[in-house]
Amino acid sequence: MKVVYTKEAIGDLERLRAFLMAKSPMAAKKMATNLRHGINHLKRFPKMGLPVQRAPDPERIRDLIKDDYVVRYLIQREHIEVPNHVCMKCNDSL
Repeated sequence: MKVVYTKEAIGDLERLRAFLMAKSPMAAKKMATNLRHGINHLKRFPKMGLPVQRAPDPERIRDLIKDDYVVRYLIQREHIEVPNHVCMKCNDSL
């Protein structure tokens, strides 16, 4: 199965990388590597992310959590779509 990124998802990743590069180039590189590896694993294990329980179809709409980041994705028949949701994970205790 292949992974397809929308323009919005690519924009999210570019903004996140630029933000981190300004703070710490090492952190930006680590984030990019970890997210890329995690997303590449979806090709073989599309259901490895957590189902989004509030979504209309939790089995197809999932969250991949890598370190401090969440990538929401949609399992389609022919591919995995990363629409536009790459964000920092929120701390539930706040």
